Amino acid sequence: MQYKTFTKFATKAAQFTATLTSAALLASTAFVSEASALTLRKTDDGRVIGIDGLEVEGVLYDVQLVQGTFSEVFGGSLDFEGYDEAQKAWKSLSEALGDDQYTVNSTGQYGDMKMDVFWLPYELQGNRAYSILDAKWNDLSSETPTIMSHDRDNYVFDLYQNAGVWAKFQEVEREEPEATPEPSLILGFITLGGFLLGSKRKTKG
Repeated sequence: MQYKTFTKFATKAAQFTATLTSAALLASTAFVSEASALTLRKTDDGRVIGIDGLEVEGVLYDVQLVQGTFSEVFGGSLDFEGYDEAQKAWKSLSEALGDDQYTVNSTGQYGDMKMDVFWLPYELQGNRAYSILDAKWNDLSSETPTIMSHDRDNYVFDLYQNAGVWAKFQEVEREEPEATPEPSLILGFITLGGFLLGSKRKTKG
């Protein structure tokens, strides 16, 4: 008699543990997917003008892809100091854009071209800014960044002749998931309550 009672208890305990484990797993998955969302901002014609929630070395950024001179966009400062730091940001942004997104509509002498071209400055020397260039169009794509130098005030990046846009990074705070039970976790507690009530009824009987 004692052996049967112990077996029933062990079975119920195993079912209860499995229910809570599944509920907790589903809840944690929901938190992760919500916290790691990345959003591409585009114009009506599909050109990417920004990315929200881009992660670089554990830090989240909102990125704007904008035209203009270096001084107009950055105000004489840098988002990343030095090549190594800028290269990590370049890699994250380049991977987020992939091979099927574009940042520029060019209508130059070679005809209409949709290109993924952006510049990410990392060093200032006098009136010149050194930047990492990311360029993808047609069959041209580089696995490693290209270094370019240009006048900080007079060289204007636009969508046509000097095809390209600046990548302007702004750090944002990571949103922590709210400490509220997910529906799956609530379902687990309901199941637990039913199990406990059923056990009490059987004990009384």
